[in-house]
Amino acid sequence: MTVQEPPSLAEIRAYREVVRDRIVRTPVHEWRGTEVSKRAPDMRISIKFELLQMTGTFKARGALAWMLSLPKEKIQTGVTAVSAGNHAIAVSWAAHVMGAPAHVVIISPANPARIQQARAWGAKVELIDNAEAAFQRVLNIERQDGKPLVHPFEGRSIAIGTVALAM
Repeated sequence: MTVQEPPSLAEIRAYREVVRDRIVRTPVHEWRGTEVSKRAPDMRISIKFELLQMTGTFKARGALAWMLSLPKEKIQTGVTAVSAGNHAIAVSWAAHVMGAPAHVVIISPANPARIQQARAWGAKVELIDNAEAAFQRVLNIERQDGKPLVHPFEGRSIAIGTVALAM
């Protein structure tokens, strides 16, 4: 395995500019109170409300960053993803934003609301009973249909999108 340099601040800022009109700028709240003071007396705890993203999760940032890193002609063939829910929703949304089809494989059993939300963004949803079979299925979709896999947590673009939430 090769170790990559972490994303630079310049890369993260450039990504933020590109997605400024597509990603919700979510609020940050400082968590205070006597219970927090007792448990973490020397800490400042901040909460970022990523549930206010269009997808209800921070995963939208990485999915969109990944898709934006591809050439337009590549993205138009569509994408595939595997997830227990949040990443499937994020990929479905990002594909919708990019005008591309999405075929997401959701590991079952999954929250019906998450399945419905992925479908609402236009994705073809397939349910598979276990993670190993689900990952195998998306690899088959990638190979047979030419739809690249948007990995749920690996890759430079996913990292750039994810860390951009701190800015």
